[in-house]
Amino acid sequence: MPPPAPSTPPASPIPSATASVAFPTIIPSATWTSEPLPSPTADLREGLGPTLLRDTFDDPSPWALSTSPSSGAGIRDGRLTLAIRAPRVYHFTRRLPPGATDFYAEIDVFTEVCSPGDEFGLMVRNNSLGEHYRFVIGCDGTARISRALETGSRALTLWTASPAVIPGAPSINRLGVWANGLDLKLLVNGTEVIAARDSALAQGSFGVVARAGPAGQVAVSFDNLIVRGLRDPRASPTAAPTPPP
Repeated sequence: MPPPAPSTPPASPIPSATASVAFPTIIPSATWTSEPLPSPTADLREGLGPTLLRDTFDDPSPWALSTSPSSGAGIRDGRLTLAIRAPRVYHFTRRLPPGATDFYAEIDVFTEVCSPGDEFGLMVRNNSLGEHYRFVIGCDGTARISRALETGSRALTLWTASPAVIPGAPSINRLGVWANGLDLKLLVNGTEVIAARDSALAQGSFGVVARAGPAGQVAVSFDNLIVRGLRDPRASPTAAPTPPP
């Protein structure tokens, strides 16, 4: 009798609709990079008001998830992941209202695959026209604030290097966005790294965004989005004193 034909390996499970994204191959690493110690800075978190929004990414229904041949978004295992497989491509997803006007928002960013030129972060004050502010960090340890309007996009700051940003992958960064009227500030791991002033957008909802650089492969996940109001939006934070040597 002829030998029995080899058995066919079982097919990989098909991901659910909420996680249907072509994830890039993730390069394994032994450990995640730890957070740096924060330097003395203005404590923008003092005087915060009540919690306006808390999202642990266990429920995909508030998010407008989408996929394309080169990128996608999905929620799985309590995280929202953006994955891109083409050079210089943006992919973002917005959360349904509620939004906010003056607030302090924080979100965990898990960088899984990235290279120089990639960027990822939080979108705030999204309106019905798709206009918004972007607070992003780069795979190379830089940060920037930009604005997207119907008339085009504009960088509100230059790319700024900061020791507070943990570069490379895999890594974990905690992004904070402080918005008070025209004043916009980006914090990373508890340290203020960059600030701008702009009057184009006054309020709106939240979202996350990623962009692949020349290498064309990035994967980043988000978790633990918390938005708090400002107890006194008129107050201006003061810098914490530098301890004596």
